[in-house]
Amino acid sequence: MNSVKALCLGWILLFGLMIHIKAQTSTTIVEIQSVDPNGTTDASPFLNQFVSVTGVVTASAEAGNLDAIFIQQQGQTEWAGIQLRGGSGIISLKVGDLVTVSGTVKEENGVTLLDNADTLMLNGTGNITALALGPNTFTNYSLATTEKYESMLIELKSNTGPISVVNVNPDSPNNFGEWVVGSDSNIQAEGCRILTGVQTSSAFSSLHVSYVNDSLWADNAGRMKVPAIAVKQGDKFEAIRGIMYYGSGEMKLLPRNNEDFDALAVGIEDEFPFVKEASLFPNPVIEGAVLLLELNKKENIEAAVFDMNGRLVKKVIGKTVFSTGRHKIPFIIPPNMPRGIYYLQIQSGQEVKSLKISKR
Repeated sequence: MNSVKALCLGWILLFGLMIHIKAQTSTTIVEIQSVDPNGTTDASPFLNQFVSVTGVVTASAEAGNLDAIFIQQQGQTEWAGIQLRGGSGIISLKVGDLVTVSGTVKEENGVTLLDNADTLMLNGTGNITALALGPNTFTNYSLATTEKYESMLIELKSNTGPISVVNVNPDSPNNFGEWVVGSDSNIQAEGCRILTGVQTSSAFSSLHVSYVNDSLWADNAGRMKVPAIAVKQGDKFEAIRGIMYYGSGEMKLLPRNNEDFDALAVGIEDEFPFVKEASLFPNPVIEGAVLLLELNKKENIEAAVFDMNGRLVKKVIGKTVFSTGRHKIPFIIPPNMPRGIYYLQIQSGQEVKSLKISKR
């Protein structure tokens, strides 16, 4: 009798497994995301279906990244990205992981995502190269021209020169943390929105990006993990990378960390009244540099070098009183300091000025 019960239980479990397997549709991200560009809806044809897909992780919840998880199908340039949400099995995913995941296709505020996503299989690693597009491509949302880039890794870049900050706050007098870069610094109405430094119940972006539209985001709507550097109109970048996202009728780029920015010259600087001028020579640096500092008045100054994750690398100036006028402060770079991008933060009381350092 017990053997009959065991056999029946086995058949029941097998039948349940077969139902689960049948309910799970194996497909691709492109198939989930693709819609008729001349149609009237951006909703996925797989809406509310339980599916499995394979892709490379382009943004993750690991330290120093976006705090949101996206994957992208290899070898595709349209309709290839999707956001993953929920499921403890995806939290440990790292950028570059080639992974097969399952989840339910949902539409939320115009964004297609995999809900209750879970990892089925790690397939080693893969590589996604950011798709280079001009920032003016994303001036206006269009089902026909911009929807296909939702949730993909994009590099904003111009073929004719650097891209520029054309609008520090396109939502003024409100401020939602967004700023705009375009191909022409003189045209405010054209370009792509960038969202950084803000995490609220209705908006998310990376707290590991220094470039923000206002230094107030340093400790508002999520405490930033790196020094805040307020962009100014006319600031220039060679390129900016990130996940292309949709929200409130606009496409916007979500950079993951400071490594997603290729800034020009010595970097963007916050302007505060305590410093008339600040620069670094040479820059890039090899073994040492000289900080050239001109103060508007007598100040108690301290300065330090931080890495892109906000970790202290070297104390350059302890709290020291400097007189009005010009000062030259030489300092030595630590011999074990790896090549890369760093920030020299100069502080007087609550006022901060930041310079970007390139270490060769």
